[in-house]
Amino acid sequence: MPTGRQYLSDQALCILGQAPDQPIEPGLPSLALIHPDDLPALQARVSQLYAAHGAPTARMECRVRRTDGTIRWVDIRAAVDRDADGKALKIRGSVLDITQQRQANAALGESETKLRAIFESSTDAIGVSARGVHILFNPAYLAMFGYAAEELYGKPVLDLIAPEARADIAQKMRARAAGGVVANNYETRGLRKDGSSFDMDVRVSTYELNNEQNTLVLLRDISEQKQAQEALRLSEQLFRQLAENVNEVMWVRDYASGAIEYVNPAYERVWGRSRESLYKDPSTFADEVYPPDAETFRAALHRQYAGHYLNMQLRLVRPDGELRWVRIHSYPVTGETGSIFRLVGIAEDITERKQQEELNELEQRRLKSVLKLSQMPRASTQQLVDAAAEEIQQLCGSPHGLIIYMDDKQIFSRGLAAAHLESAASPRLPASQLWDDAIQQGKTLLLNDLRDAPANFDGLHLPGGQAPMHRLLLLPVKQGESVLGVAAVANKPADYTQLDINQLNLMMEECVKIFARARAEERLQASLDEKNALLKEIHHRVKNNMQVMISLLQMQARQVDEERIRAMFYECKDRIYSMALVHEQLYGSNNLAQIQFGDYLERLVHDLHGTYNITGRIRLEMRIQPVTLPIELAVPCGLMINEMVTNAYKHAFPGGRAGVVSASLNQQGGEITLTIGDDGVGMPAGVAPEKVDSLGLKLIHLLARQVGGALTLERENGTRFILRFPLAS
Repeated sequence: MPTGRQYLSDQALCILGQAPDQPIEPGLPSLALIHPDDLPALQARVSQLYAAHGAPTARMECRVRRTDGTIRWVDIRAAVDRDADGKALKIRGSVLDITQQRQANAALGESETKLRAIFESSTDAIGVSARGVHILFNPAYLAMFGYAAEELYGKPVLDLIAPEARADIAQKMRARAAGGVVANNYETRGLRKDGSSFDMDVRVSTYELNNEQNTLVLLRDISEQKQAQEALRLSEQLFRQLAENVNEVMWVRDYASGAIEYVNPAYERVWGRSRESLYKDPSTFADEVYPPDAETFRAALHRQYAGHYLNMQLRLVRPDGELRWVRIHSYPVTGETGSIFRLVGIAEDITERKQQEELNELEQRRLKSVLKLSQMPRASTQQLVDAAAEEIQQLCGSPHGLIIYMDDKQIFSRGLAAAHLESAASPRLPASQLWDDAIQQGKTLLLNDLRDAPANFDGLHLPGGQAPMHRLLLLPVKQGESVLGVAAVANKPADYTQLDINQLNLMMEECVKIFARARAEERLQASLDEKNALLKEIHHRVKNNMQVMISLLQMQARQVDEERIRAMFYECKDRIYSMALVHEQLYGSNNLAQIQFGDYLERLVHDLHGTYNITGRIRLEMRIQPVTLPIELAVPCGLMINEMVTNAYKHAFPGGRAGVVSASLNQQGGEITLTIGDDGVGMPAGVAPEKVDSLGLKLIHLLARQVGGALTLERENGTRFILRFPLAS
């Protein structure tokens, strides 16, 4: 290190991508090669090694940029050799290329993340056990048995098997543990936490981990499938007696030919066709599927013919044009040889349920929209109107939306009509012929085909030269019986319905409340701003009046010949200045009830220092933390600071003595500590400050009691006043 020479082995040079004869800049091992993002950390480690009492060794993984431009990860280890005086003589170290190790660790972490994601998101129940107790399981496993994770961990596997199946499963577990041949796929009965049992399909595999055999199972609830198979074993007569009296559509189809062997009367009510027509042409069963669902239905039928269970929801278009929702369950029936010979199915009309779900979805969407609007921070009425117009578009599935809202003769609008407003007979709202019925008569306008528009409809186009409207829903925005504006949506891909009217009405009822609250807040804020301005003006005038008093006292002092009387005038002037400074800071602050007392203290002490420290022999030290005080504490504290600092400058340094005046301010919890001190001659030990005939000291003690504080006087190495008072005072 004294010479700055550096030596790198050929292996280190190879790792760093440098030739043996290439010059090396000083560093560890060559700072010019270190990746810029890692260089600061490495330099810090080197500095620690150089330090006299630094760490004896250092280690860091970082990147180096080789001569060929490639980036390599290296492990750098270094140690410092020192002489008997602790002076660093040299640094020795090693460089290890760990690029492949870093890449392998990254690949391993990515693989583990993917496996964990598959395990957690699988819809199949997956569990792992060791020594017959649970050690790992996914959410689907917990949901299947109804347990929480902390309840299931460590629980015996047999506790989740129905009593009638435990002996069989226990035998399989013993055989598997002994290395015997055991079926890896079978069916058994599971037992839920609530005591109910169910059929499940079990797939088992084993593996060793840490010299211990673990068992992994994949479970599927096949209760419905088993129940369906059992139902299909009922006699044909019992099946027909049941089928003739249910609301669900039931059918039996020959697997080989596709012919309908039986369909119950409910088919005619749901499909809207006769049973005879289906017997004659079975293909009509699928012909009435709504076109967007047809491809999915055909794929499901194809899987069913491969032996799979069919369970799906789809839409039908009846001959009369009515759209209906059905849920279809269909099961393959197998013979003694295991081959499929028949398909049995049930179709449930779920139209009303779907309509209710759609209504619930719209309700949720509307409530979310209202919540979003109500939680917009400090939004103006115009911003809320803009946001509400976007929300009603989404609520009604429309590409265009409009809201016009009026309050206190001020109009807020957003949407397609903003460029087409004309004056109207209504004295409160602008309107065109399009809005007359909604505004003046409080009527809702619904047009799904503009050929049905009223005679006075003027064929309004959308803004910016866009295509004309072909569907429109417009309704009045009301508060009680008063019409405050209009709301409209246009060009929904499907027809507008009564459901859209209801949702838009409900949405606008809430929006009116939100708009009204925003307007009230705006008016309140305007009033508050006016009062704040007035209060600031009051503080400004109080400060100016005090400044006039200060000027008068200065003028009067100049007329007084006696030094003692003149000093009294100047002391009064300083006291008034300390109060005026509070009002000056309040005038310049956004908070008119409190001031940043640390800034105030620093300015006041500096001003007094400039007044009394004429010769420059007294130095000022301040340790001030940010503290906020209300005006009722700031004024008396300012007066006390004025008296304490003035006392120090006047009495602590007689005869031209040099010294230090100090001021500190800090807060701990709800207590404030203010300290003013000096290192001067100090106050005589026998003198009690509260008994001294000094107005300044009397003011200090009086004001300390006023703020509810405790005043302490220290006389060692000068004089120090320490005031502790609660912020709550």
